Amino acid sequence: MYLYKMLRNAFYVINFCLIIILISGFIYYLKAINYDSKNDQYVINQSRLRTSTIMTYLEVNADSDYFDKTKTDRLKELCNSQEVELIATDLTGKVLFKSNSERTEETLDLRTELHYDLYTARLNQDMFRIAFPIIQADTQVGNAVFMIPSKYITEINKKNSIVQYLFLFVFVCLGMGIILGMLYRQIKNRLLVPVTDLKSHMEAIVKGDYDKKSNYAAGDMDEVGALYSLYEQMRLELHTTAVARKQQDIDHKELISNISHDLRTPISVLKTYAEGIRCGICEDMESVMDYMGIMETHIDNLTRISNDLLFHMMKELGQLTVKPYEQYSKSVLENIIKPIAHYVEKEGIEFIEPQDIPDVLISVDTIRLEQVIANLISNALKHTKEGDAIKVRTEIEEAFMKVIIEDTGEGILVKDMPFIFNRYFQGEHISGRQKDSSEGSGLGLSICQNIIEAHGGNIGFRSKKGEGTVFYFTIPLA
Repeated sequence: MYLYKMLRNAFYVINFCLIIILISGFIYYLKAINYDSKNDQYVINQSRLRTSTIMTYLEVNADSDYFDKTKTDRLKELCNSQEVELIATDLTGKVLFKSNSERTEETLDLRTELHYDLYTARLNQDMFRIAFPIIQADTQVGNAVFMIPSKYITEINKKNSIVQYLFLFVFVCLGMGIILGMLYRQIKNRLLVPVTDLKSHMEAIVKGDYDKKSNYAAGDMDEVGALYSLYEQMRLELHTTAVARKQQDIDHKELISNISHDLRTPISVLKTYAEGIRCGICEDMESVMDYMGIMETHIDNLTRISNDLLFHMMKELGQLTVKPYEQYSKSVLENIIKPIAHYVEKEGIEFIEPQDIPDVLISVDTIRLEQVIANLISNALKHTKEGDAIKVRTEIEEAFMKVIIEDTGEGILVKDMPFIFNRYFQGEHISGRQKDSSEGSGLGLSICQNIIEAHGGNIGFRSKKGEGTVFYFTIPLA
């Protein structure tokens, strides 16, 4: 939540600065209104001070004729000395004197021309136009309208107030600029740069480079940090998938190579023995039966290889079907074990059948169960030699029937134990001899595991060097 908090705090600070500007402007407006009422009197007093000499002369000579040449010249002289213009009228608005012209019959409309405030003056940028009454013996006898240059009317307080407001405005704007700069820097360093870097990482993944690790290191797990964490998980997942796919391709090539070899050997043997029988090499029926037994063994190998391959392909395509149905265990296991016993004994290995098979109701696919037992016994044959023994026995454990297949062979290497149920895996003999490719494709134990788990059971093993191996699996009771 780091970026969210950062943007939220910046938003609050900027709004606070804007509120300060608005409040300052409002206060300035109120002061300006209050200033007008106070400053009017100040300006009027300045105007009175500048025109006092002229007003005194007018009030002293109010009962005489302003159009006398001497008085007119004196008034003009006073107006010029004070740099003001004057229009003097009687109470009817008749112009008695005008400083910038000769005698005239002009008449002023006293309702519109006389102003005793600064409203009219402020409409003119260069001159203040202000009127004063001419008083003599406490009686108004006329009006004096002055035009005073604005340069003689100084508004110090107003100027100071504007300067203060501008200073405050500049200070607040500067603060907002600093905050926005810091915000931009934070967004750039914590958002824009990491996102741009992440984009380059994503482009590397698109090109198949899964080894480019992200270098984002945030003190807190912020939004961008969480995004990088998800990216890293995705990268590792894709890397694992790519490695697995590459390994799968290698395994498929090895499988094809192994299957090709496995098929080639029994086919060659079958072809050789068939040609021998056809050419009359066998002199009696006993020799023919021996040949037929060998051919049968290799046909069994071909069948097993083709079944394993078919099972594997169906599993890959998601079309593997296991159809268990209820039947009694004794008849099922006897029908599977007895044919296999004959095959094992022909290899010179002692085969010990179960003494008493519990006759219980189990839910099992007979064909798949036979495939499991055949694969486990075939695997035991690979690790035994003439004189060893393979024993099959059964037990009832809670809601399961347990089938155990043990041998007295050489056992399984410790380094191979974690991988024996992996597809395509072919271990090494304890004697050090690498397994020949003709000994299998590496699918057998993987197939067994899939079938047993599809039945709802489990499969496992234990092995010890020089003491043999025990495989066991369970089938749920119906």
